[in-house]
Amino acid sequence: MSISFKRKGQPWLAIGAAAGGLAFGLALHYLVLYVRDKGPSAGSWSLRGNGAITLVLLGALIVVAAEVPLARRRAWWAIVLLPVAAFLGLFVLNGTV
Repeated sequence: MSISFKRKGQPWLAIGAAAGGLAFGLALHYLVLYVRDKGPSAGSWSLRGNGAITLVLLGALIVVAAEVPLARRRAWWAIVLLPVAAFLGLFVLNGTV
């Protein structure tokens, strides 16, 4: 029985993480814009206006949770590209929130 320490490249995982992060960032961008303008409110709480920032924080938690399986697979490029692509989709490509 021999143990191989060679790492197999996983470029498909890095490309998938980048595409998924970009799609997630764009979707979160439009969701935050919608909630900012027409979001729910009741009584003393509201997600309209600055309350929509809670969705950005929730999105950051989702990105961190999505990186756990990537770290277990040791897909280091995917770990780097996922938050960068999510940031680009959320803030850069369509303007700031």
